[in-house]
Amino acid sequence: MDSIQKLNTQLEELTVAKNRHEEELIAKCVLLLNEKKLKVRNQQRLLASAKVDPAMGKTKGSHLTVIVC
Repeated sequence: MDSIQKLNTQLEELTVAKNRHEEELIAKCVLLLNEKKLKVRNQQRLLASAKVDPAMGKTKGSHLTVIVC
C-alpha cells in the first residue's frame, strides 16, 4: 500500500509540473505571437505610407524601389 501512495503522490507532482510547464509555454507563445503581429502591423503601416518613385519603379525582376516618407 505504501508504494501505491508514493506512486500516486509522484503522479500528482508530475501532473502539476506538466500543467505549469504547459502554461509557461503558452504564455511564451502568446508573447511571441503578439510580437509578430506588431511587426506585421508596422510593416503594413510602412507599406501604406510608402510612395513609389516612378523614375525608379521599373527595375529588373520583381524588385520595386520604394521611397518611405
